[in-house]
Amino acid sequence: MNKTVFSSVLQCFFCEYLINQKNVSHCTVLSYRDTFKEFIKYSADKLKKIPSNILIEDINAELILKFLDYLDCVRGNSTGTRNVRLAAIRSFIKYATYKYPEYLADFRAILAIPLKRYNKTLVGFLSREEVQCILKAPDLSTKSGRRDRILFMVMYNTGARVSELTAAKVVDVDFQRTRSIKLHGKGRKERIVPLWNDTLKLLKEWLKDASLTEKSPLFPNRAGDHMSRSGVEDRLKTCLKIAGEKCLSLQKRKISPHVFRNPNFYEIQTFCKKLQEICAFH
Repeated sequence: MNKTVFSSVLQCFFCEYLINQKNVSHCTVLSYRDTFKEFIKYSADKLKKIPSNILIEDINAELILKFLDYLDCVRGNSTGTRNVRLAAIRSFIKYATYKYPEYLADFRAILAIPLKRYNKTLVGFLSREEVQCILKAPDLSTKSGRRDRILFMVMYNTGARVSELTAAKVVDVDFQRTRSIKLHGKGRKERIVPLWNDTLKLLKEWLKDASLTEKSPLFPNRAGDHMSRSGVEDRLKTCLKIAGEKCLSLQKRKISPHVFRNPNFYEIQTFCKKLQEICAFH
């Protein structure tokens, strides 16, 4: 039996299957890439081989289980991350099963590895006062500070994911007809979200201040490119330190962009009333 190199199968999986056949989103490709970067590094160490010499027959259930334990115990990854990594490996194995049925017995053992069950914690929310303190925290004398203020305002207004905001362009904002923003989400899904009057006003001021074109990122970094997720998280951490000096409740909480974009009940109620008024008017 001819030996099959793992790297060549993996390349076909990404280029032939994920990109050309399934046409998955860029975010999905990056997630799978991160999984196999970790897995190849781990496998090369355990098998005492350089990555290019790893064979498809080296990939078995025992190696996968040890890799998952490594993620749990050594890297300290969450159960959710562990399951995402396993899902990516499963997808690859399913592809390899049809290409190389001679390894079906080994592949079936890998596909039988279950996802780990875990309790999902409820995502909290911020009070109206806490949000106001965060929005006032950026230094408005700097361009990055003015960008951060409108970035967090849009995040809170729309409930957008960080990836949706960092991908947004100027052309995605409609100031006239729908007074909304088009968000490009996971799996190429698009949604249009109405913007509050205060948000629209700040956006107009920001676009005038930043001198951006229609194709420019709505919230660019210093180089004029799209901001990264870590960049948004760092800016939020900086604002939280400043806001925490005036709002003590912020000092006692662990706040991520995911928490910040969740409106509280008061905001939901207000939005529903505005929506009812618009529907009644039309």
